[in-house]
Amino acid sequence: MTAAILPLWMMPHAASAGSLESKVPDTGGGVALACRVGQVLTYDYDSIFIDEAEVTANSGSNYGSATFTGEATATLTTLSATDASCTYAVNLTEVSVAERVRQEVVESAGERELEEMVGGTYYFTQAADGQITEIILEREELPEVSTFKRGVVNALNITLRGGETYEVIESDMSGTYHAHYGVERGREGITFERRRSTGDYIVGRDGRRVPDYMDLTHISNLNFDLANGLISQVSIDETVIIEEPEAADPPVSSDYRHETLSVRAAVNMNLVAVSYRQGGPTPGLSTFGDEMVRLPVTAPISVSRESLDNRETIALLISQLKANPKDLQLVNALARAVRTDDQGLSYLGAYLRQERPSGTLAGALASLLIHEGSAAAQGYLVEMILDPGVDHQTRARVVALSTLLDRPGAQYLDALKSLAADPSSAEWATATLALGAAADALRRTDEGRFDSIVESLQEQLELTEGTEDVLVLLRALGNAGHPGTLEIIPRYLSSEDVQVRLSAVAALRKVESDQVEELYLAHLPREGSASVKKAMQDVLAQRSEQGLTNRSAEVLGTLIDWSWSRTFGGNAASATTAASLLVEDEPYLVDLQASANAQVFGAGFNLAEVQLLTERVTDQDRRFRLFAGLANNAVNLVDIDDTETCEIQAEDTLWDHTINLPDISSPPIPIAGPLTLSFTVESSVVFELNFLREGDWCTANSHLQMGLAPSVRFDVDGYATLTLIIVRGGVGLDGTVVGIEFPIIADADMAFQDAPTVCFDVDADLTVADMEFYAWAQFNSILFGWRPNPRPHWTLFSFTLAAQSWDLYTKCGSNPGLHCIPNVAWWDGTSKDAVWDGANCLVASPPAGTVPLIANNGYYVQSVTTCPANMPWNGVGCTATQVYSEPGVGVQMVSNGGIPMLIFTRFNGFQEPVPPCPAGWTTLSYTPYYQRTCGAPASYPSGSYFLTSTSSYNYTLNLSGSANCPVAGILDPSGCRLGLAPAGTSAFFWTPNNSYYYQEQ
Repeated sequence: MTAAILPLWMMPHAASAGSLESKVPDTGGGVALACRVGQVLTYDYDSIFIDEAEVTANSGSNYGSATFTGEATATLTTLSATDASCTYAVNLTEVSVAERVRQEVVESAGERELEEMVGGTYYFTQAADGQITEIILEREELPEVSTFKRGVVNALNITLRGGETYEVIESDMSGTYHAHYGVERGREGITFERRRSTGDYIVGRDGRRVPDYMDLTHISNLNFDLANGLISQVSIDETVIIEEPEAADPPVSSDYRHETLSVRAAVNMNLVAVSYRQGGPTPGLSTFGDEMVRLPVTAPISVSRESLDNRETIALLISQLKANPKDLQLVNALARAVRTDDQGLSYLGAYLRQERPSGTLAGALASLLIHEGSAAAQGYLVEMILDPGVDHQTRARVVALSTLLDRPGAQYLDALKSLAADPSSAEWATATLALGAAADALRRTDEGRFDSIVESLQEQLELTEGTEDVLVLLRALGNAGHPGTLEIIPRYLSSEDVQVRLSAVAALRKVESDQVEELYLAHLPREGSASVKKAMQDVLAQRSEQGLTNRSAEVLGTLIDWSWSRTFGGNAASATTAASLLVEDEPYLVDLQASANAQVFGAGFNLAEVQLLTERVTDQDRRFRLFAGLANNAVNLVDIDDTETCEIQAEDTLWDHTINLPDISSPPIPIAGPLTLSFTVESSVVFELNFLREGDWCTANSHLQMGLAPSVRFDVDGYATLTLIIVRGGVGLDGTVVGIEFPIIADADMAFQDAPTVCFDVDADLTVADMEFYAWAQFNSILFGWRPNPRPHWTLFSFTLAAQSWDLYTKCGSNPGLHCIPNVAWWDGTSKDAVWDGANCLVASPPAGTVPLIANNGYYVQSVTTCPANMPWNGVGCTATQVYSEPGVGVQMVSNGGIPMLIFTRFNGFQEPVPPCPAGWTTLSYTPYYQRTCGAPASYPSGSYFLTSTSSYNYTLNLSGSANCPVAGILDPSGCRLGLAPAGTSAFFWTPNNSYYYQEQ
């Protein structure tokens, strides 16, 4: 639980110069504080920690973020005072910590439990120069608790006046690091820097030290900003770097990772001295020995708050806020000024009545009132909500922010009810949603009002028919989370409207009853919408994390599940932007969402939400939804929900031009009596530009083709005519004799299971004959002639001759949303598929018994050197030891154009002949009884070398061996190449899992 506060309080800060009294600036309205026995100071810690962490390893990186909120009160009581030092007792009370990930509370430390752990009395002594000389803790406390308390003391020990710069060297108890501190103070704030380094070793996961392998450096920069003499913000930048020396060998254990961790935390720490009291010596104080001495204060010390006159300060801060309404430091300073002046709220209320601020400034001041939360503060908030002179946007903003009230009062609730009473008003939706949130806030403190609000919302829902109003009321009931909603909300799970079903699912997320799980699990098998199924699964998972249930539902087949988030801000407010993409296989679903959420004084609020969703409804139909909403979806900017046929196959003519050629006709040929026969040939040249579309979005193998197709063709219509007075008919042959088309097609293949591609394709299609054989008939009218015209006909059969197609140009690219699409070219002409491991593309493992290496952006193993027979490899060359040894003979090595030579010299005064050359060597020159020069055998390659011993009795020959591949591969100067990484990627080898990878750019 203390981990949530570790970014500030658990760091072992150095002592500073100056006395403790300098920690509490003189605000002008109080009494200058000094070290006096019986004096009591109260410090309020109001903290929000927004942590972002990225761990980068050789195989990739992971990113995470979390938000911690904490509140605590520390009291310092002066127990004794001398000329040289003061001794203080410290108590922490009202401690609470909550952790949020994506604005959802995932861990909340109960105040009582945390207070019991850190709230015991402990003591420290501060010398006159400001140094902490002694910290007294309980021996039985856990180490992390002791560290926590020591961190609190040292945090209070930072000097806020004077321009001192100091350095302190610190060693921790284990001796694993040294720390260097430096502090520089300016008029606007303080910069506090700490550097820690492990030195020459690091402790591995197995507890052993790894000499000279890695260095760890931890840099912390703390920036204390001052506003009006008070600490307005503490920003922290922390970087942890684990560096590996270039010449270091990889560690033997696969547990080690080469990583860089960067952590950023923005912290708001309000240190407000609200009271002090003078008194006599405190009973129970005794000398400190080796053991812990408990010193309970027998008589409780009352704390009275002394009000300050901050009228001018409040006016000044408001005027500055008008120019910079988004400056959270000004908001914090104004909040402190209002709190420490009994008339502060009235000054602020007077300003709100007279000026009627709007926009961002109104939101900032409303946030201050919400954080104050008192009845008076809520009264001014209600005035802002009900003031007829306030514009609609400002009123909606204030109502939306007011959902963060912890204890909504009767006056505030009445204001919301008045706005929510008229469904035709502009603020109805926002006020209705806020009523639901207010009911949730009253769940534990005022059960009667909790029930009353929910009953009112349910009555409205039962009387409402419009879909949009139903959605608002369902969401409001979902904000409340009342068990009684199980009587009405389940009926909306059977609505024909998918959006209504989705809202009904979300409306039960907070209800504390197992009936919710039973309802979902019974409804899942017959639910036809994949998005509704997914919503049920998400709610079940959320309820399980919050301890509302331990049941879960069957998970859909996931093809892609991607998410991203980033948190900005600090101080008392922060904002988080997030996006996610989900692709399900069966039933097919694509859901893209983006959102922005705010956190003000520890409470979460949805600013905006956008969703683009498509899912299969039937084999032929697909649902499309585009939604954009603001302020907890109280304001809908766009909400399109439609179902369309997902199969596309169409061709439209954008332009055409026809050139008719002269007709060829024969004269009537008599057959019998009035029956005659004639032949006619009509021909034309046709130019066309067609727009082609073909696609199928109903499955996970969806694709779409779109393109233009210019064409030219020669059309012929030849027919025979039999005429008998008033009737004529015959047969004909109609079609394209020669035609050529050049379709230019863009083809998007979205087969997520395989390698999605987008192709650009240009073809040439030639048709020699595409003919239709038909019969026709007409009747002759005395008044109107042969009718109808043109001739009606009936197809007898059709045929196509000699159709040809040529691919003129094709260019395909991989879908940028997926990974590891390009394959790896292997040495033997084949290719290897890479596999995405969540960070990079895994290619293969090196063959057993080989030494992997990366060179030329390729995957290699070290080549091996072969030696002549009976000459083993010694790590330098091929060795033959003591090839020759004889007393009185010196051995010298020389080189002749890269060919080694041995020179044997007799040292005993020409008394004995020089021995012959070793077997296989050639005598190049010889002086009897003095010297013989021997040349290396021809089998020794150029560049071979050998070493003579320092003794004159023998030599050691080292020959260069020939490099070879230990496995099948391609030998080059870098080693034995197995494969090359795809163009545009970077090859690397990751030791922990002994594998080749490539990194996408």
